[in-house]
Amino acid sequence: MESTLRLLACLFLLLPALTATAAPSLPEHFVATFSVRNHGAKLGQTRWTLVRDGENRYRFESVTRASGLLSLFLSGERRESSLWQYRGDRLQPLGYRYHRSGRQGRSVNVRFDWEQGVAYNTTEGHTWKVEVEGGTLDKLLYLLALMLDVRGGKTELSYTIADGGHPKSYHASVLGRETLSTRLGTLETLKVSSQPARGAPRTLLWLAPSLHYLPVQVEYRDQGETTLMTLESTEGLIADE
Repeated sequence: MESTLRLLACLFLLLPALTATAAPSLPEHFVATFSVRNHGAKLGQTRWTLVRDGENRYRFESVTRASGLLSLFLSGERRESSLWQYRGDRLQPLGYRYHRSGRQGRSVNVRFDWEQGVAYNTTEGHTWKVEVEGGTLDKLLYLLALMLDVRGGKTELSYTIADGGHPKSYHASVLGRETLSTRLGTLETLKVSSQPARGAPRTLLWLAPSLHYLPVQVEYRDQGETTLMTLESTEGLIADE
């Protein structure tokens, strides 16, 4: 009888651990390459790379280069990177960099000081600070947060993005399921609409559950123009349905 009670007590202690669901997390490394097109013509290529950069530190980078005839008129590349860490089950930015080379080059650097609750923005040799609340993301890390939240089953999402002189609010909604024919084959996706709260043009993303909810297609609409980014290849992503 005593041994049975001890066994039951052990089972009750184990029950929370057995029934708890681990918070969704991202792969520690992946590479995704996209083609960028407008009116069917290829404008360039974008590559996303996620790597581990220390103990609970990760770097997410996006590099876009022009190709074809466009490369004759637009030299250089656009490079964005986000250094971030996990803060519980959320993603917390530590630093953001933007650099556009070429004739119209521009650089932006954002450093987050979470103890003080501020972000230091530097561009054109000028630095200013902006107050930021917990949960604020940078402009690139927002994409990973969206993947993570949709994977967690959320369908209505709101984000605060540190962007320029003051934080901006973004809203995203899962619109439904859609099957896409891609370079990687036929994929089931969740179609997501993302838009800044102040009525700027919206972005449509198709996230593939089998690829850790990576967008396999992204559609930007602005002033009657539609730019389409479609996935060409991936590394480091294993089926995760």
